[in-house]
Amino acid sequence: MPTIQVLHRAAAFVFAVFVLPGFAANICYAQYGGSGANAAWRAVAEQMIDQNRKADLDVTVQTADGNPVEGAEVSIEMTRHEFPFGSAVDPRYFLPSRTEFDAQYAAHVESLFNVATLENHLKWRAWSGHWGAGFAQSVTLDGLDWLAARQIPVRGHAMMWPRYQSVPDSVRALLDLPAPTQQELQAIYDASFDHISDIGLAIESKVYCWDMLNEPRTSFDIEDKLIGFTPNGETMITSRADLRERWFSAAQQTDPSAQMFLNDFAVIAGGDDLTNSIRNNYRDNLNAMLLAGAPIDALGFQSHFNDAGRPLTGIENVWILLDEFSSNGFPVHITEFTYETLDKPLQAAYTKDFMTACFAHPSVEAFVFWGFWEGKINKVEAALFDLNFNPNLNGQAYLDLVFDQWWTSDNGMSAPDGSFNTRGFKGSYRIKVTYQGLHYYFDTVLESGGSSFLATIPDPIEVVPETLQVTRGNSVAGGIDEIALSDNQDLSISRSNQDVNSRTEFEIKSTLPVSNPQTVELLVETSVFARSNVVHSVWLFNYDDGEFELVDSRNASRFGDSTIQILPAGDLARFIESGTGCVEARVRFQSDSQRQRFSSNTDRAVWLIVE
Repeated sequence: MPTIQVLHRAAAFVFAVFVLPGFAANICYAQYGGSGANAAWRAVAEQMIDQNRKADLDVTVQTADGNPVEGAEVSIEMTRHEFPFGSAVDPRYFLPSRTEFDAQYAAHVESLFNVATLENHLKWRAWSGHWGAGFAQSVTLDGLDWLAARQIPVRGHAMMWPRYQSVPDSVRALLDLPAPTQQELQAIYDASFDHISDIGLAIESKVYCWDMLNEPRTSFDIEDKLIGFTPNGETMITSRADLRERWFSAAQQTDPSAQMFLNDFAVIAGGDDLTNSIRNNYRDNLNAMLLAGAPIDALGFQSHFNDAGRPLTGIENVWILLDEFSSNGFPVHITEFTYETLDKPLQAAYTKDFMTACFAHPSVEAFVFWGFWEGKINKVEAALFDLNFNPNLNGQAYLDLVFDQWWTSDNGMSAPDGSFNTRGFKGSYRIKVTYQGLHYYFDTVLESGGSSFLATIPDPIEVVPETLQVTRGNSVAGGIDEIALSDNQDLSISRSNQDVNSRTEFEIKSTLPVSNPQTVELLVETSVFARSNVVHSVWLFNYDDGEFELVDSRNASRFGDSTIQILPAGDLARFIESGTGCVEARVRFQSDSQRQRFSSNTDRAVWLIVE
């Protein structure tokens, strides 16, 4: 095997370019290496994904006194990935205070990704005020707070991008000087370190990592100006790597909790010649910085592909490159993935395969797209969603992987010992336990090494409401074939008359006397079959001074099953001052289905005492 020597913090690491059995480097296929449906890497990737991204989840259902519960129905549903899937985003488009605000953009950022990069707002020139009010520091900080409120961690990009085009005007003016004085060189030097300190302290704890040095392979205007200069009280700068080591060290001192990345392009992207001049130049730069002692924590690979000059890299060779650069312990992020092409089926296929290869590789700890929406992306042809936020083939490839193929949902019955076991992708989960007609919900996190969870169910007492009646909305007349209320407060309705062109609506009212509102829970459950979207709404009222006053409300709008739970303890207690009171729930079903069939079964309003 060929070997490459890389020096890490003055210590030499010798590693081999790893080739999986049966694979060979530099293989060319008609489209890209590994594109075939039966390519050998696919089975290997499946095994690696199971090993690196999944774990065992063991649920045990028990009563409050610790006795196992047999025969409980256990459903688990993933709610969030542990692995970071993200995109570059622009805070102007998700902050309601901005004129550029787009509610759909904001909703898609929140629902599609669990990590984000501010595309431009943290770059030196933007941060220093050269890009106008839309890039003001207040907008940047508000954007970071918006993401934090939604538990979306942020990659900082980019602390130092030392090329002429990316620095403030004051630094440009100094770089323009053909023969700067020692004082002017000191000013350049100080400006770079002042910026690291300024932005590092301002953003500390708001980002979990930084692209501390961006594109050093081609960006070195500041370094070359300062080689040979001796800063006040320090040693002479002898090389680009020497100054870069000082930058990395300063950044780590400013924000020691953030990972500091070396971020560059055309390393993973760029075809199947693994020793081309660009990749060899990157190796030389990385070696030089490590030999200088630069405290680099991790490596970022932008991964911009296009049809012009950045050809697709075969999947086997992607792994070879990831093996090479992670072999001395570096975590890897794919930081700016795009594939710009007019060949949409090929684009979707490569996006899916490249994501799969990266997700399978143990060194890769995040995968970030450089934009997702045609309305806000540098390369429109690389978008995942069109202007109307419909997923294109590329976007569908992303959705199929992240929210389907790599998403875990399972159900079954608890065993005699109360256990239910499954294996799923690491992340956050909602567990639903159904026993004796009642439902209980729990949240847990599935981590590396597996997780065990005790689902302890109380012994609730089902209370029959004092009144339970069904009323019909005005628009329903003539549109309902059957509406019936059973003895156990289950409601069944159906509508099959396809000639009725109207909105269907019904409402359940349930009134319950309560002595202690902090122990009351309302569970409303609906199961719907419809060819159009339906809305279920729940309003919870408290009876006070002769009238019902709104306390809480919930809505569910979707196809299929909907469950709405209200725990009224907090607000409701404010309205009931003494030992007795009365609450009423109104449950409304609405369908905008026109000339279509729908049915709603086992709609249920149940009061539970959950002491």
